[in-house]
Amino acid sequence: ALALLVRDPVSRARYAAQAAARFASAQDPQLTAEALGTALTTHPGPVLHAFRCRLAAPGSQAGDVLRVLAEETSPAVAADVAEFVRALLRARPDTAGHVAA
Repeated sequence: ALALLVRDPVSRARYAAQAAARFASAQDPQLTAEALGTALTTHPGPVLHAFRCRLAAPGSQAGDVLRVLAEETSPAVAADVAEFVRALLRARPDTAGHVAA
């Protein structure tokens, strides 16, 4: 349900923090990086924090998160996204292939 609520611009403000927390802890398989990524321009702090937490988990896959970030075109979050990717590459050089793609 959170995946639908966070995609809806009308309900997003009410559910973005909850959706970000659930994504970060991988508690909801229906709440994908793509779904949470729809809130990136309106709630960049919680979304990027959730992505960061999720990618810090052992065995996490970076591809989905990086695809969402690569598709983001809003100038308002460009610097935050660039810093996120730089920090990810420093912490996890194994993600370089996904970043290059």
